[in-house]
Amino acid sequence: MDRDGQWVDCAHNRRCISADLSIPSARSRSACWSCRKTSKFEPLMAALKGGFASHLVVTTSMARRVMERWSRDGLGKAGATTT
Repeated sequence: MDRDGQWVDCAHNRRCISADLSIPSARSRSACWSCRKTSKFEPLMAALKGGFASHLVVTTSMARRVMERWSRDGLGKAGATTT
């Protein structure tokens, strides 16, 4: 996925075997993301923006970063879109 949580059509993704994310039942399943490393912040934000996570396990400092970015970008507000 790209930094906005959009699926990227690339050679690597065409070679991977996984659930087809375009099928609603594949995306409605619970997905848990666990993230501690600072280097994983941007991929984590992309996953959240794309709606790929229903549960999140992070450190307090990572939670603060997520909430700051979420607020700054206006995500989760009425009329805001993540796609």
